[in-house]
Amino acid sequence: MDSKDLDLSPGQEPLDWNARIKIAHGAAKGLAYLHDSADPPVIYRDLKSANILLDEDFNPKLSDFGLAKLAPVGDKTHVSTRIMGTYGYCVPDYAMSSKLTVKSDSRPFLSERRRFIELADPLLKGHFPMRPFYQLVVVTSLCLHEKPHIRPAARDLAFAFKHIASQPYVESDSGCNIQSLPSQEQTEREDNFEKGTTFTQ
Repeated sequence: MDSKDLDLSPGQEPLDWNARIKIAHGAAKGLAYLHDSADPPVIYRDLKSANILLDEDFNPKLSDFGLAKLAPVGDKTHVSTRIMGTYGYCVPDYAMSSKLTVKSDSRPFLSERRRFIELADPLLKGHFPMRPFYQLVVVTSLCLHEKPHIRPAARDLAFAFKHIASQPYVESDSGCNIQSLPSQEQTEREDNFEKGTTFTQ
């Protein structure tokens, strides 16, 4: 594993759209494993760019489990614990109540896009596919929701990012974005996806 992480060093070339979505998908799969497959489940508590390590192919690995906490099991809905986590990535309901749930890992997932109303990172210089970007905005808004029960589970995020990654940005020789026309079935799935109501496989 290379020692690279997502923090952008001075002079470092910014990641393109496709690499960013690949990393988001991989990180979401990592969280989904911790929440749904680990026994007992684990709440990561410190999801941030510096804690996502990358190999040479931009495959992400979650690192630094120093703040991780075992998730509630059985009839328990939350774990009461001293508030921990990096400032700016901590979920408000957790900060106010000290009640920790697996949904506490969802809100920080895209917290660095707090200003998503401006639509796109200027470092992308317009090199991204519009429809998947709008889908990303929907996912972001759900992750940032104040009500925990509305935030998507990590497995839903993984599915959403897989869907977004299936529509990569391709640039032609003229510099224009090329995307194949979607089938009617795919269009219907995307319409349902953009409504933000369900995530189904």
